[in-house]
Amino acid sequence: MKRTFELAAWAVLLSLAWHVIASAQQNDAPQAGSAAGIPLDQLQAMAAEGDPEAQYRLAEKMRTGSAAERNPEKAAALYKLSADQGFAWSQFRLGELYEDGEIVKRDLGKALMFYRAAAEQGHAGAQYALAHMFHLGSGVKQDVAAAMVWYRKAALQGDEWAQLALGDQYRIGLAIPRDLAQSTGWYRRAADKGNMFAQYELGTAYRDGNGVDPDMAKAVEWFTLSAEAGNPSAQLALADIGLDGTARVTPPDVLPSSTGDPEM
Repeated sequence: MKRTFELAAWAVLLSLAWHVIASAQQNDAPQAGSAAGIPLDQLQAMAAEGDPEAQYRLAEKMRTGSAAERNPEKAAALYKLSADQGFAWSQFRLGELYEDGEIVKRDLGKALMFYRAAAEQGHAGAQYALAHMFHLGSGVKQDVAAAMVWYRKAALQGDEWAQLALGDQYRIGLAIPRDLAQSTGWYRRAADKGNMFAQYELGTAYRDGNGVDPDMAKAVEWFTLSAEAGNPSAQLALADIGLDGTARVTPPDVLPSSTGDPEM
């Protein structure tokens, strides 16, 4: 019982930590559309005429102060106009604003509503954010099964943070059956995208033989990539590996149960 509680607490801490970092990095622009790359005055005119993409792009500029006077409150109003027309990126941004509470009053119920609207349109970042809210019971009754569904949807679209989350869940084995090979497979997908936390976890898997055959050379390779990206855990792991390439290895307590390719 004590171990289960400790694992659950650790899973929550991991989810919180990853979500804070992921939220700061979910800023990729939507694919180029009718309002992409046009001069500011034309963008303003298109937004005034009700173009939802123009409203989103102008809101982005006003929120950050890039190529327009910074005006977060007006940005929020433009996001709302665009979101009301069903523009998924604006719905996602509103979800972030209501979750953070820095520009608008914090309202987790509205955050959930806008994340869900964008997630149902296939927005991977919103799917990850929605999964996180279900996972922690933030603004909604905790529903781990729903969280896993949305994590998987986002992960299959290539969202590295959802892939990292699935790797964690398969490794911990509380929300879903423990499967170290599946865990390593999802970590690999995120690590290949340059996610330093997944790179560290993949290095740990190769060091300890969790879900893969032990391979110290590969462990060092992944630890090095993670350490160079600034992950202190990976830096400590490298420091713990001796000049002869050995380390204090923790024997795996569960044998691999699949090929390691994440399920589709």
